[in-house]
Amino acid sequence: MSGMNWLGKTAIALSFGTLSLGTVGASTAAAFSDTANYWGRACIAQLSQRQLVNGYPNGTFRPDAPVTRAEFAVFMLNAFPNTPRSRTAPNFRDVPRTYWAYRAIHDAAERQFFSGYPDGTFQPTQPIPRVQAIAIVTNALKYSAPNDPDRLLRQYFTDAAQIPAYAKGAIAAGALNRLVVNYPQVKQLRPNQGSTRGEVAALLCQALISEPIVPRQYIADSQNLFVIPPSAGGFRAFSQGLTVTSVNSKFSYIDTTGKLAIAARFDIALPFSEDLAAVAIRQADGEARWGYINRQGQWVIEPRFVNATSFSGGLAAVRVGVEFKFGFIDKTGKLVIPAQYDAVLPFTEGLAAAQLNQQWGYINPQGQWVIQPQPYTAVAEFSEGMARVEQGSRAGFIDKTGKLVIPIEYANAEPFAEGLTAVRTQESRWGYMDKSGKWVIQPQFFQAQSFSEGLAGVQLGDKWGFINPQGAIAIPAQFYLPRTSTPSGEIEPYSTRAVLPFSGGFAMVRLGEKAGFIDKTGQFVIAPQFADAESFSEGLAWVNVGGRWITRAGGPEGPYEASLEGGEWGYIRTPSR
Repeated sequence: MSGMNWLGKTAIALSFGTLSLGTVGASTAAAFSDTANYWGRACIAQLSQRQLVNGYPNGTFRPDAPVTRAEFAVFMLNAFPNTPRSRTAPNFRDVPRTYWAYRAIHDAAERQFFSGYPDGTFQPTQPIPRVQAIAIVTNALKYSAPNDPDRLLRQYFTDAAQIPAYAKGAIAAGALNRLVVNYPQVKQLRPNQGSTRGEVAALLCQALISEPIVPRQYIADSQNLFVIPPSAGGFRAFSQGLTVTSVNSKFSYIDTTGKLAIAARFDIALPFSEDLAAVAIRQADGEARWGYINRQGQWVIEPRFVNATSFSGGLAAVRVGVEFKFGFIDKTGKLVIPAQYDAVLPFTEGLAAAQLNQQWGYINPQGQWVIQPQPYTAVAEFSEGMARVEQGSRAGFIDKTGKLVIPIEYANAEPFAEGLTAVRTQESRWGYMDKSGKWVIQPQFFQAQSFSEGLAGVQLGDKWGFINPQGAIAIPAQFYLPRTSTPSGEIEPYSTRAVLPFSGGFAMVRLGEKAGFIDKTGQFVIAPQFADAESFSEGLAWVNVGGRWITRAGGPEGPYEASLEGGEWGYIRTPSR
């Protein structure tokens, strides 16, 4: 029966949403008698609480009932009430002014939610195909289609060939933004089947609600990419097959399948390095004490240090004694270099930086000075036989004899990698030097990163790309950070980068608020779809789903800071080549 026959003027309210709630006794989420065992029940409940969907007078929701094109027009107006009118609506010859949903169809057409059919009809009673519903919502959200939608659709859906040509770009854009929900088979889009009330509710949840409500296993591509799903992930990159996570405010370790490998019992935990991990347990006096565990979670060095760092070169820096000085222990816990330094860096290439009496030098594993303390204000670890040293706001490089090879006269510098270092001049332009201090690539970039796997990320104008060791553009500048608006203009976040160095043949890159991964040809192997992401390590990359870039003021008048808020973190696998 038509909406007008059984609900009068409030009919459109009961299909989806709040155009006119009227006096009909629509059921609340808790009262729906037919959703207790429905896969999308949590989504329906949330939408009902927000008055975005209603049930029927008999207490049901009818999640498997079809949604007509007329009902979907009402849904779109309720879901996107602030979308401006952008055209004059056509006069659909099968939607007379007396039709119950005439006004909703007319208004939806003015907002370009619908265009009708070539024969001048709207077909209001036709069940709306899933492909149309997803495409309409995608376009309303203004998601951008990828350059090669066919390739992406084949990766996402086993029935991609059934998607009509007119909708391919929109469906690909919707999938990239985790809008598409497929039940029960996540890789089967069923594009030309009619949409049900439950499916439209799930689509609405993904479009309008930032919290994860729809079961992850039904969100398109969640099963294809994720090894460890969002909400079950750990902290940062895997190291030696394990990463830190937390359970009930205690730290533990999970393996690369997401399985708990070491029980949650630590108050602080660091990544594994050289088969040991530094962890801390709070003592009865409230102070934390550090020790080291092996990969089975057993104590190898009992907790007794005030502070501790990861092992590197067979030694680890620890802080002991009432004066809180740093020394180095071996893997038995023996203090082999006395605790006498104010600060230290890890051993790399056989040397460790150590600070004594406000001067920095470098020691060998026997604790002997190889490079005597100098009045440097800051130093870095050795990389490829060179270490950055600083005096005030100037930087240069020394070799392993302590000889100043590159004068301390530059504004900044990155560690040497693949024979080159990225150096910033006093004129705020970055270029690349070799180990003799000769410019190999002249200063010309706004920002620059170290070389990795034969390529380096550089900023040209407001976009990032990659260059080769000769300075030629290998991947054109096209990547950029998210920007958020403030009263004083747009700002970019400082907590992330537009690109990260290549790792395992792939690099994380950003197109504004979305991060994905490219190969060395610059082609996307994982299209931009994450709020944030880290580089691949041991075959997995840590990514954020559902987070949003926001701006906060540090005080009544700023300064403003853009940062990522919310979402869930999980791990995706290295894409197949």
